[in-house]
Amino acid sequence: MKIKKDKYLQKRGGSVKILDIFCQNCLKKLFVYQKDGTGQLKRCYFNRITGDAKLENNEFFCPQCKEKIGFGIFHIDKRPAIKLLRGKIKRKKYMTTKKFQRAIEDFVCDNCRLQVEGNGYTNHCPRCLWSKHVDVNPGDRQAICQGLMEPIGIEIKRGEYIILHRCVKCGFEKRNKVAKNDNFDTILQLVSRARK
Repeated sequence: MKIKKDKYLQKRGGSVKILDIFCQNCLKKLFVYQKDGTGQLKRCYFNRITGDAKLENNEFFCPQCKEKIGFGIFHIDKRPAIKLLRGKIKRKKYMTTKKFQRAIEDFVCDNCRLQVEGNGYTNHCPRCLWSKHVDVNPGDRQAICQGLMEPIGIEIKRGEYIILHRCVKCGFEKRNKVAKNDNFDTILQLVSRARK
């Protein structure tokens, strides 16, 4: 995301934070926001929002769970903004890096309870193929959601099987390569289910 450098940023001292803004209720990512200056985040100016933030009858709702997040205002500097209702959002520092971060971790599958030995590339259970929504970028463990990710389909690309996972909590989808130690019977069941 490119930082907007203008008179509004200068007026607030030149310090800036780029934030991911999420719905507090369902953890749906709403947009990316450039926060100029220090202090609390009470409103989001439309000219600092990257993403889809539309008002409905001058109110702003989460597009997923329909929770009311705020309402439209014109601030004293005449810029249109969303006045945020207290306790309706979560914010997290925007991750600008897209680099893979290898994390060698063992874990217990939250779906089938298998003890899984990680190798730094393990991102799902080899027995049931379920995963977990823990990353923003691969390996960073920065996702707020932490929901279980169900395997919902299989794709074949250049001769490789790829599992399509969908988070049961927030709906986020991600593709992951099948690993050598994945249960092939479970993969075949997933292929058969996808064809129906």
